[in-house]
This record gives sequence, structure tokens and C-alpha cells, in this order.
Amino acid sequence: MSSTPPRTNGRRKALVLGPNVPQAWYEMGRTYGFAGRRGNAQRAWKSGSESDKFSPWGKRCAEMLLVVEHGGEPPRNG
Repeated sequence: MSSTPPRTNGRRKALVLGPNVPQAWYEMGRTYGFAGRRGNAQRAWKSGSESDKFSPWGKRCAEMLLVVEHGGEPPRNG
């Protein structure tokens, strides 16, 4: 059995199909963060912020990356 949560597998497939969707990267980072996979979460938010720096979701990815880099946790409410 895989150690990757089922929600992560679906989101990973979505990112393969649409890698320039920062909202998907943001949610993927949250999923990794809640699973305790901090490094994966940071990489997801970095990818999301780089995919579209000027969109609201790209900015959220960049903000979340800073929060986690400074010891914070992703919000449970979105």
C-alpha cells in the first residue's frame, strides 16, 4: 500500500495535466503540510508562486512559503 494519501495522488495528477495552475499547487502544499511532509509542501508552494507570480493564487503560494519557512503552519480553513 502506498504511503501517499489518496487526495495527494489526485492532486498530483491534476498538476501533471495543468502545471501552471497556482491554486492546485497551493492546495497540494496544504495537503503535504497536513500530512507532515514539510519539504514537499514548500516545494509545491514554490512551484505555485513561480507558475504565475502575479495571480492571487501565486501570491498566496509565496505567502504560505514564507509562513512555513518561519515555522508557521498552513491554515486549516483555506
